[in-house]
Order: sequence, then C-alpha cells, then structure tokens
Amino acid sequence: MTSGKRARAALRFVTPAVVLANALLVVTGVFDIGRAVLVALGMEVLLAVVTVVLLVAAGTTYRRRRELGDGRGQALAAAAQEILPPPLWSLARHELAILNALLLVLRRRIDAPDGAATFGYGKSQAPLFYGLAGISLLEIVLFEWLIPWPWLKLTIAVLSVYGAVWVFAFYQLMRRKPHYLTDRMLAVRCGAIVRLDVPLDAIDSVRSQMENWGNRFYEATDDQVIAIKPAGYTNVRLRLNRTVEAGTGRGPLSGTCVCLAADDPDLLVSTLRKQLVDQTAG
Repeated sequence: MTSGKRARAALRFVTPAVVLANALLVVTGVFDIGRAVLVALGMEVLLAVVTVVLLVAAGTTYRRRRELGDGRGQALAAAAQEILPPPLWSLARHELAILNALLLVLRRRIDAPDGAATFGYGKSQAPLFYGLAGISLLEIVLFEWLIPWPWLKLTIAVLSVYGAVWVFAFYQLMRRKPHYLTDRMLAVRCGAIVRLDVPLDAIDSVRSQMENWGNRFYEATDDQVIAIKPAGYTNVRLRLNRTVEAGTGRGPLSGTCVCLAADDPDLLVSTLRKQLVDQTAG
C-alpha cells in the first residue's frame, strides 16, 4: 500500500473518531457546552476537508474503473471503498445485497445473463432459513406476553421483523443468484458472498462427487482446491488446467480445482460436458 493509500485509509476513520472523542469529553465533564460548541465548529471544518479529500479519491477511482471497462455498479462499489472504513463498507455491501435480493423476489427474476443455463443450489437449506425467519417472528408474540414495557416491545418487534426479512433475503440471495453457464464460462456463486468465473477452456474434466466440508461458505485448501459450499458439502468437482481466482469479501482465493454444490449435480455435469464438447468441436 502506497503512502497516499495509507493516508486515505486513515482519513476514513477520522470522522467517527473525532465525533466519539468529543462526545466522551462532554459526557465526562472535561468540556463544558461552550468549549464543545467551539470543538464542533472545528470539527465541521475538519470534516469538510476530509470529505473533499475522500470524494476526490472516490471520483478518481470511479473514472479509472470505468475506463478499464467496469460497469457503473462495479465502479461505484470501488469508489465507495475509498470513502467508507472496511467494516462499514462490508456492512453496506451486504445490506445492498439483501435489498437486491428482495427486489429480485418482487420482480420474480434471477440474476443471470439472458440465454445462460442456470443451476440452483442451497435448496436443502430452505427449512433452516425459513425456520429461523419463523422463530424471529414468533419472538414478537413471546416478548409481547413476557415484557411489560411498550417501548421495549416495539423495539423487539421491529428487530424481529427485520431479522426475519434479513434471513429470508439472505436465503433468496442464493436462490436468485444461481450458478450459470455461458458459451465462455461457468460462473460459480454463493449468494453475494463469493463468485468464481471459470473459463471453459480452463476446464479439463468435470464429474459428480459428493464431498463434505466445514461450515464456512467457502475455503481454499493447501492442495489448490477451492470449495464453494452453501450447505457445507459439494457434489461437483472441476479439474482445471490452470489457476483461477474467486473473489470474496476477504480477498481472492486461488486454485486449480473447484468443488461446488448444485441442486441437480447430474444436470450441471451433463450440460457442462456437452458445452465443452461443442466448444472443442467448434
């Protein structure tokens, strides 16, 4: 990381740090109200300078990414990372993904290119996610009976409804963002958490193979295997002739073998094999 990037990274934390420090000084009695007002005015100037610096950096990033061929969404996401601290950006990214899932549900659409063959995954987890959503709503009734304070009842009700919607949308992210196959690549996904684009000319072989893994949604092993596993297992294995990379919120994963899960692994394997044969014949 260059010194300029380190400076911009530090600036993203200046605003919340200064606001928190000023609030603590007032609460603890170090500052009186008059001095707090003066500090607040100074903060306004500081925040204005910080905002200008970050916006300039974000604008530069946006233009550069657009010039490189990124879409507006990708360029805006890259620009947002110049402004928001990593934890806030990660939270914002997931919340935007949740909103996108709900919009896809309302529009009865899936996120895949026109004409691409799609392959669902995560169907076996429907009882788990819908059960968790139902429990969140059941909490409203339970706490309505147990808690006497109206304000707390309302707070819990709002949080429970939000939790139920979030769990439902998280599951729909997997259902609305399936794996898909085009004439050039196989896109392997796990909701908005991880995506791996595998060029067809990088695939040596594909077969159905059930394998159990840990509870994480994805991982890369020491022997160059990338496993993308919404339910902790995979049932399709791709052997590659070169290294590919999967993008995640925690950095890229690389490997020469890909394991993934599909609701109908035989259909994915047969369709992919046919596509590979057609590509070789062409």
